[in-house]
Amino acid sequence: MEFKNTKYLKNAEVELRLREAVEAVEKFGGAPVYYFDILNCDGDKVGTCELRVGHNDELYYYGNILCEIEPRYQGRHFAYKATRLLLLLAKDHNMGYISVTCAKDNVKIKSTCDMLGMKLLEECDLPSDHPIRKMGGKDAAIYVLDI
Repeated sequence: MEFKNTKYLKNAEVELRLREAVEAVEKFGGAPVYYFDILNCDGDKVGTCELRVGHNDELYYYGNILCEIEPRYQGRHFAYKATRLLLLLAKDHNMGYISVTCAKDNVKIKSTCDMLGMKLLEECDLPSDHPIRKMGGKDAAIYVLDI
């Protein structure tokens, strides 16, 4: 896979600054991953995000996108704003759709998925042998968005 230029992933409110691009992450079924810092318009780091490129059995439960916002910046829709930019990169990779996975009771992520217009694909129990389950996760809500 060829990694894309990511310098365009910014707007007046948020910028995604590439930290690292990894060819194949075993945890995600060998999928390539972009890791970013999320910066606000003042240049302050407000969180991190990643795009896991492609679709495979492992990514089904992990999802393609993960955003983590620092507690003091939560409630300002930075995950939504960062994900909107990640969608541009996913389109550059011709992914067709992206998925986001969260615990069934995670109101914050569900709200972000709703703001993005994502559709709930399913709510399910994680397989007993899945690494997320081994770390204490029990269930998942899986959202998808055609791009």
